[in-house]
Amino acid sequence: MRAKRYPDCTRFGEIAIDDVVQRIMTAQLGGQEITIRTESFRIGCLVADQDISERRGRSTVDWLVTNIPDLGPEPWDRRKLREKIDRAVTQGKEQARRVPHGR
Repeated sequence: MRAKRYPDCTRFGEIAIDDVVQRIMTAQLGGQEITIRTESFRIGCLVADQDISERRGRSTVDWLVTNIPDLGPEPWDRRKLREKIDRAVTQGKEQARRVPHGR
């Protein structure tokens, strides 16, 4: 078993947040927008379920807003992108299962 890299996450949360970032960063043109929304919602669920800390969720969002690639003909408006991600994270927090995985 490998050591945890994020002390503020459950093992499940650590794997899940890595998966969220991977899915968003590798989304293809035509699927990027829905992937960003879906995976941002997952971040909110992970925070609400205490699988990742609020701080880990926020730092992941900050990193994504800066690093999501521009696939379309126009570059992302980073302010609007942050609003889109924040909205989905908030929705995820509101609809989470609230049953944390074991640490």
